[in-house]
Amino acid sequence: MYKTKNISRNLFVKLFTTAALLVAVLSPGLSSADVQISITPGAVIFPNTWSGENKDTGEKFSSSATNLGINLKFQWRDLYTGISLAGSEYEFKAKDYSPARPSAIIPLKDDPVKIKRGEFDLLIGYYVWDMVSLFVDLRSKSLKWSDDYEITYTGLGGGVTGHYSFSSKWTIFGSLGASSLDIKSKERGYNERNIGDGVGTAAEFGVLFRVTKMLNLYGALKSQRQEYRYDNNITEIHDINGVRFGVSTVFSL
Repeated sequence: MYKTKNISRNLFVKLFTTAALLVAVLSPGLSSADVQISITPGAVIFPNTWSGENKDTGEKFSSSATNLGINLKFQWRDLYTGISLAGSEYEFKAKDYSPARPSAIIPLKDDPVKIKRGEFDLLIGYYVWDMVSLFVDLRSKSLKWSDDYEITYTGLGGGVTGHYSFSSKWTIFGSLGASSLDIKSKERGYNERNIGDGVGTAAEFGVLFRVTKMLNLYGALKSQRQEYRYDNNITEIHDINGVRFGVSTVFSL
């Protein structure tokens, strides 16, 4: 386990450094000096496909769902913080391979296999250049089956964001990030226990349209990848890919 965690931490550092360099090189400048204090609530809909593979057996899974979420951002000059909550439910046929339950088998009566996926993010960031910011991120993701068996993935991440306004109405934006995760399981009759660790990466690129001074609409391509290494020697790759649509309202103080 100690060796595995060291691999995860080293990979996280390399990914974060690469992401920061990429956006710093590719992003032109845009001033955020006009933002003093702002509060931005928003809502998101994210149709996506969750797919994955057991690296040891080659078995694969795939399911599509629509993720619904809310978020809130607070910015003071170049410093900002944000929180987001999101969730969805996926279905898998019982006869097919589905995401691993390392410490419990799937109940035989479950067909289809339903998994509720929830995500929580709390981040703080700072604009190090006019239009480029770095952030650190506390994130938690949960997978919950119908028998209340649950796996949680919790850890710290970091990343870089960039944006560029090419008119008063249109802005392109993007972000790159990586995280290192600890994995725990919860099931009836047992205490919560550690069952592995993992590393994740995420990338997003989109466009925002300012409907009014306060109202924004946006769409973005979003991709996530996680590699989970469980203590029972199962290693899985998970991918989440889709197009995210959102609306936000900016209140400037």
